[in-house]
Amino acid sequence: MNGTQKLINTMRQLRDPKHGCPWDKAQTHKTLIPYFFEELHEYQEAVLEESPQSAHFQEELGDLLFQIAFHAQLLEEAQITSFDQLASKVADKLIRRHPHVFDPNAERFQDASAVEKQWEQRKQKEKSGQKTAWESLKKIPASMGALARAQRIGEKAASFGFDWENATQVLAKVAEEIEEINSSQNEAEAQEEFGDLLFALGQYARKRGWNAETCVSQCNQKFVSRFRAMEEKSTKVGLQLTDLSMDELESLWQSVKV
Repeated sequence: MNGTQKLINTMRQLRDPKHGCPWDKAQTHKTLIPYFFEELHEYQEAVLEESPQSAHFQEELGDLLFQIAFHAQLLEEAQITSFDQLASKVADKLIRRHPHVFDPNAERFQDASAVEKQWEQRKQKEKSGQKTAWESLKKIPASMGALARAQRIGEKAASFGFDWENATQVLAKVAEEIEEINSSQNEAEAQEEFGDLLFALGQYARKRGWNAETCVSQCNQKFVSRFRAMEEKSTKVGLQLTDLSMDELESLWQSVKV
């Protein structure tokens, strides 16, 4: 028995009406959502902080796979589909949307951005008549992180030809938004312009091929690590951070950045 089948069988046993686990049997697609996001965030942290060779990294990916298997089991019980059918359908979609890999007669790409553009075009072609350009943007889940959603909105808009030519042009937009914050007449206007700035920064990341959420997550982690180093350094000389002046804190911050 391979690992995938073992996981599926285990999931079926956990949900067995007579001999399964009471907690697992009580779950629904909706009740599982918080656990899905929790596992996703834990895996994200492992990706950002650990090596793929680490046991913890692999464990977190396994936990995420379990969540997928759980939802698939619920669908199987409802006689809608199965894990195997879901896997087959997504494989078919990947093959269909990657003709440059699977079709020997298709155009080949050397650039990831060209592949991304073709992917969106093929999605639109497959769903022709079902969604307008606006509906494609609206379909992006509002539950996503705001910065990640901003970047995805930019990607979708670009697939319809609405985009900057390069990252340098986006930087000009970023500078424009900063100026508009500075010239705002009130707090509400400044807050709106700040949102525009964050959206523009998301598009700059997109044009550079970066993931904006990952960039911010890495920055957050870096700040936390350096703040911890500051506290440890001050504690060694018998001081708390609250004992230090702003100039002293800045000096300490600079020292841990090295």
